[in-house]
Amino acid sequence: MMKKVLRMAALIGVLAIGCSVSVNADGLEDFNDYALEDGTYNYYFMQGLMVNMSRQWYQNTFVKADETSATFYHRASYEKYEEEGMENGGQLFTISYSVNTDFKDLNEMTYIGFDEETCFNYFAVKPTDYNGYASDAAVKSEYDALWAEVDDVIGSIRLVNAAGGETVEENTSSDLFETVGNDLFSFQIAKGWTAKTEEESVIAVKNEKEEIPFIKIEPVTLAGTAGEEVVKWKNEYVETYQNRVAAEPEVITYEVEGTDRALAGIRADVSSEDGMDTVTHIRLIEQLDGQYFSYDCAYISSTYAEDRYEDETTYFEFIHAIETMRMEQ
Repeated sequence: MMKKVLRMAALIGVLAIGCSVSVNADGLEDFNDYALEDGTYNYYFMQGLMVNMSRQWYQNTFVKADETSATFYHRASYEKYEEEGMENGGQLFTISYSVNTDFKDLNEMTYIGFDEETCFNYFAVKPTDYNGYASDAAVKSEYDALWAEVDDVIGSIRLVNAAGGETVEENTSSDLFETVGNDLFSFQIAKGWTAKTEEESVIAVKNEKEEIPFIKIEPVTLAGTAGEEVVKWKNEYVETYQNRVAAEPEVITYEVEGTDRALAGIRADVSSEDGMDTVTHIRLIEQLDGQYFSYDCAYISSTYAEDRYEDETTYFEFIHAIETMRMEQ
């Protein structure tokens, strides 16, 4: 591994010379996950990284990310270590980036590539110590099966802004998302989701057998102002869910970067009927070409159920749907 890294060091340095100023980029905490037609799964990090993995990997792992790194964990090992008061057990590998080449001598490092848009070098690092939970034979066996494929997953990582690679825009329109809509409007959803039309509404679901997560966009007619509509929504959530509302719904705003589009709405956390899940509801309103539109989504933001998982990535897919919203001519 180290020989491979040293051979790359000269190339890394040459590429970095061309960037005297690094452009601003979203952190690695901004990502989506979605299923592909071949049964595998992709993670797409908005900085322009794609990671492909098998169904087994996807179902038994999760990602913890911040601005500078994204770590893939074996879920069962992580939870077992957490029960014992230990954090970050079950690591499989971490993706990170740097403007320099200080990372080149790290043990178990794989160089991913250089991004011409952000002027960052990207790399992946595996833990040097065994990170599976060895005290439980079943959990250890599951970790070992994932570890056997870790090099394949790292090898699948693509940097879409690398020299000679496709642009993020090209990738967004082809590999990651598809356009859905009706005669009035259209927007993009992640591939693997399913969209259906109900009168003038378009509803997208991640799993046709489940009610959530969902994304719904529809035109609305207001009796008063947009602000009054938001207050009405807030009161409706309290009345509908009553003691299942975890806290008073929060009034929120969202602005689409690079445009004059400004949306307002609410965020409400609601307990599921069995009390095992917290479901986050977000609803926003916007006026486009004289017509008001409601944007609605819901997803599990926390759970105690063993057969369900937290799904914060739906929030980013919801934001992507809003940002790609277009009126049909």
